[in-house]
Amino acid sequence: MSRFTHAIGCLASAIPYFILAVVLTRAWIDPMSVDDGAWVPLAVGLMALEFILLHSGVFMGTVAFQAKTATRRYGFFALLAGFYAIFAVAFSLVTGSWEILKIFGFLMAGRLVTLMVAAAEGKRQLIARSAAGIASYIPIVFLTVFVPFPEFGVTAEVLREVYPGRGGGIWEQHPERAIAGAILYFGVMGMFELWHLARSPTGEPVAAGA
Repeated sequence: MSRFTHAIGCLASAIPYFILAVVLTRAWIDPMSVDDGAWVPLAVGLMALEFILLHSGVFMGTVAFQAKTATRRYGFFALLAGFYAIFAVAFSLVTGSWEILKIFGFLMAGRLVTLMVAAAEGKRQLIARSAAGIASYIPIVFLTVFVPFPEFGVTAEVLREVYPGRGGGIWEQHPERAIAGAILYFGVMGMFELWHLARSPTGEPVAAGA
């Protein structure tokens, strides 16, 4: 795989992560300025959905690359993306926002680009991303459960307006924890992609001046 296609694959994954981190930061500071507060419950759904996406990354990377032809590879990818889209639709219905489905499509598009620009290397990248995601996601979840985060703009008054029917879970009762966790997680994953970008397609650091 050339360095150009390697870079495309990394950037296709990094850009959505950084965009999400920026939007969620805005939603934490001033919730009503971002889709009239819709991103408060959306952050809870995103963190829950990411657990499914982490699983899908490993599964897609393994199953899709078992196919011997490009047609079958993309066919498997489409089937698996469709299957996991069911979960995205379910989370959208629960949170009352279709933004989750849009974000799911955005992230799947990034994975498809990775699949298109790299054959066997694409499998390695998909699995590496999932491994990095799991290594980041689990400690961040524990952090959001046991460490309080400031409310900033996610006040009780705002929650009564934008998230009135929330359940009794820790993230539902304290959405600022889910928002903080999502910002940390997507930021870490974006940085991982930049780190990966700085390495050669074979996984070795790119030498200065190369």
